[in-house]
Amino acid sequence: MAKSLKSRLLSITLLTIICMIGLLSIYLSAVSRHYLLNITLKGMEPLARLTAENISRSMTGPSPVHLDSLADGFSKIIGYRITIIDATGKVWGDSDEDGANLAAMDNHLGRPEIRNASRTGSGHSLRYSQTLKKELIYLAVPVIARGNPWGYCRIAWPFTDFASYRWHLFLSLITGFLMAAALLVFIYNTYWNTVILSIRKIEAAVRRIKNGDLSARAPSKQGSREIDFIATSLNELAQSWEQTLTDRDGQRLRLSAVLQGMSEGVIVIDNRQRITMVNASACQMFGIEHAACQGKLLIEVIRHPDIGEWSQRPVASLEFTVGGKNYLAHGSPLENEKKESDIVIVITDITDYKRLENVRKDFVANVSHELKTPLSAIIGYSQALHEGNYQNKEQMNDFLERIHRQSERMNRIINDLLALSALETGSYEINLRSVPLRELLQRALENVQQQADQKKQVMSLKNIPDILQIKADEVKMVQALTNLLDNASKYTPEKGKIDISVESSENSIRIKISDNGSGISTEHLPRIFERFYRVDKGRSRELGGTGLGLAIVKHIAEMHRGKMGVESVLGEGSTFWMELPV
Repeated sequence: MAKSLKSRLLSITLLTIICMIGLLSIYLSAVSRHYLLNITLKGMEPLARLTAENISRSMTGPSPVHLDSLADGFSKIIGYRITIIDATGKVWGDSDEDGANLAAMDNHLGRPEIRNASRTGSGHSLRYSQTLKKELIYLAVPVIARGNPWGYCRIAWPFTDFASYRWHLFLSLITGFLMAAALLVFIYNTYWNTVILSIRKIEAAVRRIKNGDLSARAPSKQGSREIDFIATSLNELAQSWEQTLTDRDGQRLRLSAVLQGMSEGVIVIDNRQRITMVNASACQMFGIEHAACQGKLLIEVIRHPDIGEWSQRPVASLEFTVGGKNYLAHGSPLENEKKESDIVIVITDITDYKRLENVRKDFVANVSHELKTPLSAIIGYSQALHEGNYQNKEQMNDFLERIHRQSERMNRIINDLLALSALETGSYEINLRSVPLRELLQRALENVQQQADQKKQVMSLKNIPDILQIKADEVKMVQALTNLLDNASKYTPEKGKIDISVESSENSIRIKISDNGSGISTEHLPRIFERFYRVDKGRSRELGGTGLGLAIVKHIAEMHRGKMGVESVLGEGSTFWMELPV
């Protein structure tokens, strides 16, 4: 075993050295290439600009210039290949090409160094030349003639001249690593006997502890931090064995505390369906005393006909109702390997979730119904008009009027839904500022005054001082007050009376809108602010209501950190109130 472990360590060490050599070689190749490229470019750019300036001067002289001869002459001076290119990409001179070869050179406008020079004033690229069969560095700068861009001067230098330098660098690196590897293998081989002896001493101590001799100790301070750590850990394990047995009872107590703090109910039953443990949440759910649960049958605590059969094979979850509340139970055996094991049952109260699910279903059904009714009417009347099923122009106008009314009704429903959605999702940004309450009420009155005048109703403001102010969003607060007044006017008979009053205290202001209409029966009051809820559905649709007005009012009040309420006596009238913080 010692030889096998030694071989593994030596193999890993050698593999690590080889990988380090390879990775470092790749890294140095990239770094040195980049470094040498930058050094070369720094030396080439001044020469390129100087050459471009001399070309510009020669072109602006009194005598004509032969650009190819000019490129040959400058190339001999600076030792680089020089190419002279005009703004269209045509090559006019090249120190390595003459005559027909120069004329046959392709357009250079698309070369990377030319494109970069046109944008930034200097461009370079490193690529393999098919003509010279070597890698070249190209650097181009603009040529300015008589103050205007004429073309470009490009110089090139073989980059392969630096290969010998890089190769020498790699050979030195590999030689150094190989020497280090040989030294490392020698040190490993020399040091290994000491390590093996220490491991065997620890192995002997482990065998004694395994056989029950907790007084056995492994020797420490063997000269290796890792082996010393293993020996120390083994000694600490032996010393803490008895303490571990004692801590097990403490862990059981902590587990019990966690179970008691859970919001879900937890019940543990044995194979006879008797309760062995229960937490406080389960006791609260089913109204039982904790002490009275121990030893009882599960069916005696949770009185539901399906709970007994389900707890025997709790493969799937069980949803049940007890005492008007909905619960969801999950069961899992404590020990899967045993045929008869305790079962942990976790029970969650899903009453609120069910209520929200029912509200969602009712909302979808109500929206569908509210939109289907006017839509059916529009389809019916429009089809009658299309097929000519009317007797005279008056009947045709009546059909069109009915279509218009139903369209307006659908538009009101959709607008109210959009407004309610904006309030519920918080997408509307409330703009609170101090505004006179009387002014807001007066604006809301003006919005419904025409409707009230048609029914000869009297609307009055009572005991509202001009100096009384509230912090509110003017637009939304006027909308809420208008909805309340509109609702009061709709359900108040002709020549009825609607009073608007205010009650103020140190911390709040209550706005009350009272009418002497038909009133609302007691069973409808808890749901009056729900979406699409109507006391008299037929009459509400006849009056053009969408069933969303009071829901919108409630959300606006809550947006202002306030609340809504209603007081009503059937046959005598109703009072809707909105209470806002000062």
